[in-house]
Amino acid sequence: QYGQALGAVINPITKSGTNEFHGSIFEYFRNEALDAEDALAGKQRFRLNQFGGNISGPISRDKVFFFTNYEGVRQSRGQTFNVLVPTQSFRNTMAASIRPVVDTIPLPNAPFNNDLGFYNAQRIGDLREDTGSFKIDWNQSDKSQFSFRYNINDSNTDVPYGVGSDQIADGKLRIQLFKASHNYVFGGTTVNEFGFGINHNYTYTGAGNTALPRFDFTFVDFRINGIGPAQFEQKRTGVVYHFLDTLSTVRGNHSLKFGADIRLNRRSAESFTQDS
Repeated sequence: QYGQALGAVINPITKSGTNEFHGSIFEYFRNEALDAEDALAGKQRFRLNQFGGNISGPISRDKVFFFTNYEGVRQSRGQTFNVLVPTQSFRNTMAASIRPVVDTIPLPNAPFNNDLGFYNAQRIGDLREDTGSFKIDWNQSDKSQFSFRYNINDSNTDVPYGVGSDQIADGKLRIQLFKASHNYVFGGTTVNEFGFGINHNYTYTGAGNTALPRFDFTFVDFRINGIGPAQFEQKRTGVVYHFLDTLSTVRGNHSLKFGADIRLNRRSAESFTQDS
């Protein structure tokens, strides 16, 4: 039954509605103003709001029920950079054609040598995530029950990877899940479950302003802040069609299960490498 699992098996179960209306709301809050001071690093920005709720109830009493929920996350978090950047005197020796790219990097605020200086700053990364689900249960009869479920997760991130004005990579994620299932009771000892599901996902990892050329200095000194976009930009999509049927029966002291699990995977990836 769990032959495709390499580790622990987790079975999440979505709630179902009842003949009574029920609901709840929640909010989780964090802010660096409430944090203790770090003697060495000071306070890093960390602001988090995680909120949502759910509601469930009957559509047709004793027959059709619904359950729906929503959860949102809004996070703003600081990331400290202490890197080497070109000094003004070094920039003055550069060709005019590359100066606009180099000038997206701030000037140093502490000396290192004639060409480079240290720049220390905190940059902000943002996360916005929205998750929701909707489920309908239909009790066709005492022996036959149908269930339909849809889940969606949307996520957008802005992640700094350097101190340059354009060095913030955006990321996008959308996951959509649909499942229809039918349970049929043949008798007091035998039950069959049939399910069909679709899992669709899309991810995008940005590289910042890819119109700019990229300069990689890690071979000189890994502390030097790169100039221009990140090295990789990537898009991934995937669709999984899932067919599942399980027959469960009890015979004396034995519990037996038979069935089939068929999955059709369709995946594609598109990557872009920034030239140095």
